[in-house]
Amino acid sequence: MILSIESLKAAGSFVGQPVKQEIVWHSGGQEHKGEVFVRMASYETVTKEWKDQNSNHDMIASRIANFICNEHGQPIFTVEDVLGSAEEGRGQLSAELTIALFAAIGNVNKPRAPEEKKPLTSSGTDSSSQALVAKPSRKPRRI
Repeated sequence: MILSIESLKAAGSFVGQPVKQEIVWHSGGQEHKGEVFVRMASYETVTKEWKDQNSNHDMIASRIANFICNEHGQPIFTVEDVLGSAEEGRGQLSAELTIALFAAIGNVNKPRAPEEKKPLTSSGTDSSSQALVAKPSRKPRRI
């Protein structure tokens, strides 16, 4: 394909709207369910992560802040929100919620592998066939 805006559009190479994901986590002995929107990885998310990395920001907090958003694509967390704030009187996001958010990001942004084909043997036969196993030797074993 020769790259052009039209060929890239046809190939689905531009990022669309955020994708809604359901997450589940436990806190205080209770199960909680929620819906979040996740941005698809894009030029913007990649460059923000690079800038955050160069600024020595926490990369996991940065990823959550850059990918978790509302239905319009606006971020709902800052890095500081994820890490907690003494001024606000709250701590960091719980580990289980962090993992649930990270899983949602992964579900939306995981690479889609092309369908794999099962390799054929060169002879076209099943190489695991019992017919191919050598028969035991009739020689007596030495003790």
